[in-house]
Amino acid sequence: MLMALVAGDAVINSNTMSVSVGLPPAIQQTGLTRSAAEEIFITEIANVTALPSPINVPTPRVATRRTIVGAIAEPLKLTDMTAALQDLFRLDPVRVSATMLQTNNGLRMEVLISQEGRQFRPMQFSQPDLDATALLRSSAIGSIAAISPYRYALFRLNSYLNGFESDRVQVRAAIDDALTANWTSGDPVERAALLNISALLSLVDDNISRAQREMELTHSAIARTSSPITGFSMNSAFIGTLSGNLEEARAHIGTALTRRGRTVPIRGFDVYIQIQRGLIAWAEGNLEDALSIMQAAQAADPNNRSANIYVAWLRHLRSGATGRFDPLSVSDQVARYNVVPQLMASALLLDPRTREIFRLPASMDRR
Repeated sequence: MLMALVAGDAVINSNTMSVSVGLPPAIQQTGLTRSAAEEIFITEIANVTALPSPINVPTPRVATRRTIVGAIAEPLKLTDMTAALQDLFRLDPVRVSATMLQTNNGLRMEVLISQEGRQFRPMQFSQPDLDATALLRSSAIGSIAAISPYRYALFRLNSYLNGFESDRVQVRAAIDDALTANWTSGDPVERAALLNISALLSLVDDNISRAQREMELTHSAIARTSSPITGFSMNSAFIGTLSGNLEEARAHIGTALTRRGRTVPIRGFDVYIQIQRGLIAWAEGNLEDALSIMQAAQAADPNNRSANIYVAWLRHLRSGATGRFDPLSVSDQVARYNVVPQLMASALLLDPRTREIFRLPASMDRR
């Protein structure tokens, strides 16, 4: 019974990111408790990792908040055995140990990250004044950027595409920094995911050749794994349509369909599959089929702005009206999903005949 108790605690804690924060007496005297500091820290991490993603990150948990099993085991002095079992069965969770120190000019946070398969990583963050909350937040963001570079880069890209952040240079730097990090012990799936969103940003920058190279590298990285990530296939279909490789685009859509439901659900997945099928028909000059497919996507989700724009665009082309159609002129009268940052078909509009790309404006409906 005791061994089962300890083993249960080891397994439960192996799926969490344990966070502990030590505070200097001067900061505690202001009313900020250790428990509150840890809650601020994990809340900031949770904000970064909230987006659905194929790259899993352990759930952040305050170190002082015990699990039910842990609460029973601690009085019996069995908690030391938990760590031993985790080492034995390679169930090491992520541990973030942070200590805030007061300096002559402000505050400094010393952080030590322990993560399975990687060396201990000491980090240091500073605050020029005594704003402990600001230091906790910046330290939490810096820590999760080191623990999961992809989740941090995805967070930054999502903020940019949805209009919460305007500095594209900083977003590009966040992605590039993660890609140029030491990946000798890194996860090839995480590297592939980074290349995937880097390719999307390259298209936003109108650098099609770079996007194509990055998608090739994505497939090279993911080929060494058995991970069925649908977002890669969907973006490959978009790139194939953009470059005129329509049979290749069809094949990638077929792959995405067969993998549907085997990975983290993508919001509006079926609608974006329909949209990309419609783009292929349009590229082949079959406007009737393209419109029918896009109308089916619109019926499936009337709030999807991309589907609404493509339907209006194709109706304009079928009508024989003269003049250039401006896809961004279609009024946005419906609440729509925020841009899905992993999907090119969500963030971008494509004229498959001229191969011109338009960036879908950020949603003004941020509910």
